[in-house]
Amino acid sequence: MESSREVLSNYPVDGLRYDILDQPAECRCDGCKKLYREMFNDTMPAKWIDWQRQEKFRVESLSRIVKDLYATCKAIKPSVPVWQNWFNGEDRADISDVNYVDMSYLEFADPFRELFLNGVFDKDGIITGKVIENPKTAWKCLALGGRCYSYFASVGKTGLPDNDTAFDRIVPSDWFEKNLAPFYARVREVQPILENSKPVTNIAIVYNEKTRYHYDQYSRDDYMNLLRGLTEPLLASGNPVRFISNVNLATTPLAPYKAILLPECSGFSDDQLAVIKNYAEKGGIVLITGDALSYTEGGSPLPDFALTGIMGVSRKEKAPELKKTGGFTIDSMEEDYTRRVIEDGKKLEKSYTPSKQFTPVVIKSGQMLSQIKAPGQQQQPFVHVNSCGKGSVYYIASSEMPEVTAAVLNYAGVLSPVKNGNLQALAVLTRKTDKNEWCLHLLDKGNYSLRIDKKYCQATKISSTYPADMKNITIKFTNDSILIDVTSGNDYAAIVLQ
Repeated sequence: MESSREVLSNYPVDGLRYDILDQPAECRCDGCKKLYREMFNDTMPAKWIDWQRQEKFRVESLSRIVKDLYATCKAIKPSVPVWQNWFNGEDRADISDVNYVDMSYLEFADPFRELFLNGVFDKDGIITGKVIENPKTAWKCLALGGRCYSYFASVGKTGLPDNDTAFDRIVPSDWFEKNLAPFYARVREVQPILENSKPVTNIAIVYNEKTRYHYDQYSRDDYMNLLRGLTEPLLASGNPVRFISNVNLATTPLAPYKAILLPECSGFSDDQLAVIKNYAEKGGIVLITGDALSYTEGGSPLPDFALTGIMGVSRKEKAPELKKTGGFTIDSMEEDYTRRVIEDGKKLEKSYTPSKQFTPVVIKSGQMLSQIKAPGQQQQPFVHVNSCGKGSVYYIASSEMPEVTAAVLNYAGVLSPVKNGNLQALAVLTRKTDKNEWCLHLLDKGNYSLRIDKKYCQATKISSTYPADMKNITIKFTNDSILIDVTSGNDYAAIVLQ
């Protein structure tokens, strides 16, 4: 804390980032002992025995330092942005405290994490590291809102990069000149296209950090894996979903989204549940999966779904006290993964034989769309829909089958703003926040046959391209679509539409 005060009071810094946000388990300082007594009305043990107390104490310690550092910095120099490393949904800190940082930060480039952090933190941008080191994802991350940077070890007093100790690898002596400098020169050229832009989507996924508290060791691993397993295929299909934290749910306009998804998440307040219900009543589509809405903020099981009244189904039995982790894994690098999950026109099947975990439910109202087919067992609802005001609430009994989620979205008419005939070549549409302009980012080499829904892009002409000499573009404007056929030989190209 004192170091922060000294730096901000005496030096002309433009930003302050804290690294490695964690709390040593062995610490027994006076401050830790005081906090432990505040939390549990007990003396802090010499060694940890109760893992739940240990994790709760760890999380609360981190939450307090995030808030205290933010308050301290803002009291001295309000204009300086403050952010944290290890504050990204991968480590122990509770990212419900998103409003106590000014930037989101991603140390290793990853398109899924880019979408996740950009949405959950809802900041002006996301600082993204290791971009040039990940050529397959570099331009994808930048198109989705990343602001790239690189860090390297330096030599003595010169401050120049050290070729032999560039943190995690040895690079040739001319690497910085022949690789790093040209990459950032290209970023500078593309910056006018990238800045002040937001991905175009019609789907929002609601994230609730409290979901972790009904998993063993308060782990997010399964929760994050199923979010990745759902997000990556949707992105590949041309729909870069928007994540919304439950913390910001009441202040985030939901009208732009045709559907909001609640995969496995729990821990909502009554006010947050009312926002979801109101969205459905006004005509929105709500899609709930698995054990979502089955736990309190602290991770205790509820007797039934928190929104059972609008879902039209009830749990057959109470959710388990504590869910084991490691039950859901995906291989995002598996060949043709996206093709198997997201198929244009994929239809909902009448029955499924799931190999994944599912939640037994009984129907109270509405219509069963699909059932679980299991030898020797009674019919079990698997996909269900219930009317809610002008909208609909869908329920899928498993969170671990993204291909079923895709089929339900197709059934409900929630289609990607951009359709590409080649799923091996990613195209993402973004819109400028400061003017009436869109950009179609072509993020792989290859042939593109694209259909842009005019509901999401009302452009009438191509205003520019990157590279400027881009050729072989065929474009046709119809009443409801923009049809584009183009071949790109670059790892990044762009078509700007007005």
